[in-house]
Amino acid sequence: MKKFAGLSVFTIFLTTVRFCDFVEFRRPTLTAFFMPSPIPRPCKKPGCRQLTTGRYCKAHQGCKAPRRCRPRRESPSCRGYTWAWNKARRLFMKDNPLCRRCLLLDKLVPAQVVDHIRPHRGDMFLFWDRANWQSLCKRCHDRKTASEDRLDKK
Repeated sequence: MKKFAGLSVFTIFLTTVRFCDFVEFRRPTLTAFFMPSPIPRPCKKPGCRQLTTGRYCKAHQGCKAPRRCRPRRESPSCRGYTWAWNKARRLFMKDNPLCRRCLLLDKLVPAQVVDHIRPHRGDMFLFWDRANWQSLCKRCHDRKTASEDRLDKK
């Protein structure tokens, strides 16, 4: 494989391999003649403009990039959303098929989510309390959850 414009040049040679006096064959071998050096890029340390071919310049070699994502949540089954929850949810949805918030606005929208009115935050008594459940459409649930998350951050 040969590429021009200075990228890379590879050549295949046939190498003779000999196992013993009577067994001999030729095996292709890939050999590189020219491998370009990596393109220098800015150091990953915020504020550093030093060019480097690695992730960090020599001054910031031991640094790690800051984590921008929030910590991972537990799996849904660890938070209580098991087969028993799915069964209870289906029964609740049969009894309450319409979105509660849309009904207050005189709209008939089918519910898709069983929501906890007060967030349970791992409290299993509050999690299983049916008086704390309401059926909502996806749109209303997303709005409610987003507003709760904003209040929690303050």
